[in-house]
Amino acid sequence: MLTILLVLRVMPDDNSCLFRAFSYAVLPTDDKVVVELRSIIAQAIRANPELYTKVVLEQEPENYCQWIQTTDAWGGAIELGILAQHFEIEICSLDVQVLTPPLLIKT
Repeated sequence: MLTILLVLRVMPDDNSCLFRAFSYAVLPTDDKVVVELRSIIAQAIRANPELYTKVVLEQEPENYCQWIQTTDAWGGAIELGILAQHFEIEICSLDVQVLTPPLLIKT
């Protein structure tokens, strides 16, 4: 039988909560890790222009790469997908405020 343990961690509401939560679960957490994760996202988008098109990103890829590296940019499914692939892990994301069904991202 598979047992799943869910632990709720409150992250600062600072536009980097997705990156901070990811780093808390996967990497040693400090503010530098958040910057590195944002850089990984931009590098992956630049390396895969056939996948991360203007249609997918809803803006020019280079503009998106610049935007995601700012502290004002929120991460979402695109970023989780890139991080899952980069770290070769599966990610299950759950919004505990509205209790949406989990978003499972596989590599």
